[in-house]
Amino acid sequence: MNFIEKFIARKFIPKGQYCYSGHLGADRCIFYTHIKDEGIKIPYCLYLEDGDISNLNKDDFEKLKNKYLTLVYAMYSADELWDQVKCCGLNCDH
Repeated sequence: MNFIEKFIARKFIPKGQYCYSGHLGADRCIFYTHIKDEGIKIPYCLYLEDGDISNLNKDDFEKLKNKYLTLVYAMYSADELWDQVKCCGLNCDH
């Protein structure tokens, strides 16, 4: 991990395996958000610049697949963000 990643992890990314910590997720990662693509709400990490489509219903997935063809898997490859599980690997407890 380089200096910048260490600084970001220490200052802005909650400790643990999730994109939040604290009571009821009060301390949410500043990089975790949702974006809309074709009107579909997608969990997204601004730090990774990646989202997660693994939990979409079939109709929403087909909309995105029709738009991006097979690139849909490359566009949104951060599996488990739908459950706010960290994909960045920063500040995780080991």
